[in-house]
Amino acid sequence: MLVPRKVSQTAVTSTFVPFAVLLSSALLAAERAEALDHSRLLYSSWVSLVLAIPALCLFVFPATRNSDYERLTWTWSYVAYLIHFYYAFGLTYGWSFARTYSSQGAAIATNNFLVTAIWTFDVATSWSVRRSYRWLEIERWVTRLFVFVTFVVSSVFIFHGFVRLLGISMMAAVILCVVARIVQVAGTGGGLIPKVHPMPRR
Repeated sequence: MLVPRKVSQTAVTSTFVPFAVLLSSALLAAERAEALDHSRLLYSSWVSLVLAIPALCLFVFPATRNSDYERLTWTWSYVAYLIHFYYAFGLTYGWSFARTYSSQGAAIATNNFLVTAIWTFDVATSWSVRRSYRWLEIERWVTRLFVFVTFVVSSVFIFHGFVRLLGISMMAAVILCVVARIVQVAGTGGGLIPKVHPMPRR
């Protein structure tokens, strides 16, 4: 169900504290690097990746999909990504599309802008839309698949070092959750994307 409800204080605390600790640690660790802005760009993307793992796994299962914990971890991951985007597009490329495309190439730059746009739309609607729509449920899946593939391709196949371990961990965790969900569906005869029924107006 996509209808927002009052968020529990426990969920906020349980998700915000890890987010704050990870992000603070990442930004502080960057202080020791020679290229400060580049390190903050890099480490904030790691934080976003780490927080996306529980968010994606929670989304796979209907019982936790659109729950407080799923939406909050997904939102904190998005916030960390926005910080990464700020250091990349804002500070590194001076908010210039031309410089971004010249440096990253058309494929990577376009992908990054698309991720930013659809993730922004997804987070905004997940907290603001008060009715359930089939197209919005499909959009949720498409956005998460897009973000997942982007993280895995960039961390496992493009970059090297510690981020590759993070990418492999994400890939393994999400695949394990999807397999568990498929087994669950096979046992109940349900579907991965449940039918959405109109919510009664209050």
